Amino acid sequence: MKKALLAIPAIMIAMNAAAECTSDRLPEKPTLPAGEAATRAEMHEAQQAAQAYVDGVVEFVNCREKHLTDFEHNFYVHAAERMAGEYNTQLQAYQQAREAVAGY
Repeated sequence: MKKALLAIPAIMIAMNAAAECTSDRLPEKPTLPAGEAATRAEMHEAQQAAQAYVDGVVEFVNCREKHLTDFEHNFYVHAAERMAGEYNTQLQAYQQAREAVAGY
């Protein structure tokens, strides 16, 4: 009987931890501007949007870590890595376009 009574608080704590998750869904993936045509302000906004997405995915995974399968965990981590890679690609295109303009 004591074991059952000890299990109840543990279950309640686990339920509260799950209730603390800020969202039950991943954040929406932002659309990034084409780096070669973007302005500095657009690239700054893209950086903030990409970082917010990555942070949101990390928070989502950390909050639900015990309830995710390995496949789901890897899928979400890959989504965050893909967003970071997409931003870096556009940033490189932006920098190359700026260098080309400066070279004239």
